Amino acid sequence: MKSNIVSFSVVFLFTALISSLFFASSVNATVGGPTYVYSLKYNPADESVYYTQVNGGGRGCPPELWKISLNTGKRNVVFSCDQGEALQTATPNSDSPLVNIEIERITENFKDLTQIHIPNNAIDIDLTFTREEILDDKSDWVIRTDFSADIYEDGTLISELTVSGCSKEQPFVFAGYAIPGFDKKIILLQSAKGDCWEGGYIYESLHVVGGLNNLDKAHVNGSYKTREPLVPNEATLVVFERDVVTNDAAPTSTTTPSNHLDKIGDYPLIHLLLAGLLGVLIGFVLARIAKKTVGSKWG
Repeated sequence: MKSNIVSFSVVFLFTALISSLFFASSVNATVGGPTYVYSLKYNPADESVYYTQVNGGGRGCPPELWKISLNTGKRNVVFSCDQGEALQTATPNSDSPLVNIEIERITENFKDLTQIHIPNNAIDIDLTFTREEILDDKSDWVIRTDFSADIYEDGTLISELTVSGCSKEQPFVFAGYAIPGFDKKIILLQSAKGDCWEGGYIYESLHVVGGLNNLDKAHVNGSYKTREPLVPNEATLVVFERDVVTNDAAPTSTTTPSNHLDKIGDYPLIHLLLAGLLGVLIGFVLARIAKKTVGSKWG
């Protein structure tokens, strides 16, 4: 009987140890999740665009307030995850009301950005695959794919960006936003599968694009960005890496399609026709010369 009790105790302790280790690893493990950007506002005091960002991955932070400089493109956090969690402890069962209230308090005097119509502004984006990062040498699991994004207005290159995704074949959705007081700069919102874990999650980010001319700031109705993924509409741009953009910077082709006749040497039939015409001309000239020679002899 005593040996059974000892055996049961050993089994119980072993099970408890394994369970505690599993629980600890589960608590510390990070998981993937979508990252959304919304509520875009302009602060003229520091010439930056402030935006709310919520990251569903990692430890599951409450909304954060970030800003991006219109002069340098640098991003900085204004109201962090740690600050938000400190506020959340007061209302643990609610959906971050105190965090949202604090973010709204910071940005209450800032100016809202309005979405513009990208196609109507003759803006095109050309994506080119640059590199692929895999998990390790023993796996073909792609954890990041980088692209260069060339931005054109009326066929003229105005800006170059680097964007990331999970697959060379995936789509990217772009939305443009006008900035109060700026006629040559916009904010570009990129939305695409960018967190490649667990099948992939949407990742959204902002970019400053300058050098535009004749910017049409007409507001797109019903286009306010919310805490949801960017939805394609008539004002957005959906881009694949395989798409081809016609632009002024493209090199002029030096090859000739097979149905164009601008290189005579490539076509034997043309050679024959020219040779025939040349033969007739030479024959005509020789005949005239012979006629004159004969006429002078018998004259």
